[in-house]
Amino acid sequence: MAFYKLEKEGLIGENFERNLDVLKKSITNEMELRGYQEAENDPELLINIGIIVKEEIQTRQTDYRTDAYKYSGQRNYYWESKEVEVNRYKEGTVRLEFVDAKQNARVWFGAATGTVTDKQEEAEKRINQAMRKLFTYFPVDVPEGKK
Repeated sequence: MAFYKLEKEGLIGENFERNLDVLKKSITNEMELRGYQEAENDPELLINIGIIVKEEIQTRQTDYRTDAYKYSGQRNYYWESKEVEVNRYKEGTVRLEFVDAKQNARVWFGAATGTVTDKQEEAEKRINQAMRKLFTYFPVDVPEGKK
């Protein structure tokens, strides 16, 4: 197995390269548990990694029981429902495509989505957890002795 060359574009965070290395190591570890070996020359299986990171906004709906009424003058008050921003965060999606190199045909794909953190230790933990979970759907199981 080997990885396709990753092409980057758009806004890439300062930890991108480091997190990409963690991701590749995590994928390699999961594949080795299943009996695959990394091969630089003539690999049988190629892995394509797609990464999308976007900023999300968490909102909540106002509620007349907890949010103040608005004064409109001359002793008139009114209340209206609206969306209130609560938080901004980054959400990342990793998509893996496994390609049979000889037939140039996709044999499996999977995706994992989660929140992105700037804290390196937490990022590594999340990446490894996501890959463990994603690989539970991979068609080759980990042999009993390696679990």
